[in-house]
Amino acid sequence: MTITRKGFFTISFTTLFFAALVLSSCGQRPVQDHSEAVSSTGVSASSVEAALTPSSEAEEIPEAASSTEWAGYTDADFLFSVRRGLEERWASVQQQDGAALDTEAFREYASAAVQKELDAIGDLYYYKFEDQELGSLASAYYAALKDQLVGISESESQDALQDSEAYMTGYCLRTVALYTLRENYGLAVAPEYQTNFDSAVSRYEAAKQYLGME
Repeated sequence: MTITRKGFFTISFTTLFFAALVLSSCGQRPVQDHSEAVSSTGVSASSVEAALTPSSEAEEIPEAASSTEWAGYTDADFLFSVRRGLEERWASVQQQDGAALDTEAFREYASAAVQKELDAIGDLYYYKFEDQELGSLASAYYAALKDQLVGISESESQDALQDSEAYMTGYCLRTVALYTLRENYGLAVAPEYQTNFDSAVSRYEAAKQYLGME
C-alpha cells in the first residue's frame, strides 16, 4: 500500500494526543503493511523475552476476581497480546486473496483480520499499566484498530481502503504505534512473521507524514 495524504482532514483528539505522545517518547529514548490487506517504569527494551512472556494470571479472568485476588493484566501481558494479535491477523489474511472478493465478502474478510488483534488484546479495562506511556499507547493502538473497522465498513474493495479517511488514519496510527512498540518496548514477532512486521514498520515515516506529525 502506498500511503499518500489526500489533502487536509480533521484529526480526532485521540489522534492529536497520540501524535504528541509518540514524538515525545521517540525523542526521549535513544534506541537503536500493508501486507495484511489492511518507560519510566515497567518493561524495558532490553528485556524482550520477559516482555513477551505473559504472566500466569493472563490465561483467563478469574470468575470472582477482586482487587485483592487479581491485580489485572500487566505491561508484559499487553505486549504479548499485541504480538499474538499480529500473528493471528497475518496468518488469517495469508489464507485468502482479499483483492479477489466482492464487497460483502471483502468487508467480512478484512474486518475479521482486524478483529483478530482486538480479540487478542481484549478489554483495556483489565490492564493495569505501570508504564503510563505504554498505557496511553495501548489506548491509541486500540482506537486505531477501531478506526480501521469503520473504514472497512465504508469501503467496497481492498483498493478502496486508500480512499477511506477513517481506515487510513487508523492504519497510519497503528503503523506509528507498532514502530514505537518495537523501538521502545522490544516488541517482536515469530520468525515466520518477521517479513510482515518489517513491512508494517517500514511505513513509519510515510505514516507520520500522512498524519501531519512532521
